[in-house]
Amino acid sequence: MRERRSRFDVMGQVRTFYLDIAEWATEDAFWAAWAAPCPVRRGDTDGTSRSKQRRAIRPAAEYREPTDAEWLEFQQHFELRKVELGTCARPYGSPCRHEHSCIRCPLLRVDHNQRPRLVEIIRNLADRITEAKRNGWLGEVQGLQVSLNEAQTKLVSLDRRAAGSGPTLLGIPIIRGT
Repeated sequence: MRERRSRFDVMGQVRTFYLDIAEWATEDAFWAAWAAPCPVRRGDTDGTSRSKQRRAIRPAAEYREPTDAEWLEFQQHFELRKVELGTCARPYGSPCRHEHSCIRCPLLRVDHNQRPRLVEIIRNLADRITEAKRNGWLGEVQGLQVSLNEAQTKLVSLDRRAAGSGPTLLGIPIIRGT
């Protein structure tokens, strides 16, 4: 199997091809019909040198082996991501933006085995909204409604994933004449 080439190499070759045709067009009228603006900008092809520059200025301490304490902290981060309904997918070292209101968080990945619990939470939220409306707690109604909407969205998403919808068939493209 051939090794895959980097996108910067491929874009560099495409840019070179367009620029060659543009240069040939100035020398020979035959190529003028084929000359077109290059879709690859100069900045698109220098990613490898930019990556090397970033690596060169990065402190050497970032390339050291982690200590046992650092490794333990890293592992515990993922242990703490296991929550009632599934797994929290927030990145390592980032705080919880929703103050542990996981049902509202887009990073909650619901475990399919927890579907009955999610349905129970949805029913409970609906009952709490009814109670809040009955008691005139309009602020509470608003907050509970946000949680209910997010829980229902998560249930739909969970069912869609469980259905194994597979790839979306887009059909064969039609090329129209100009």
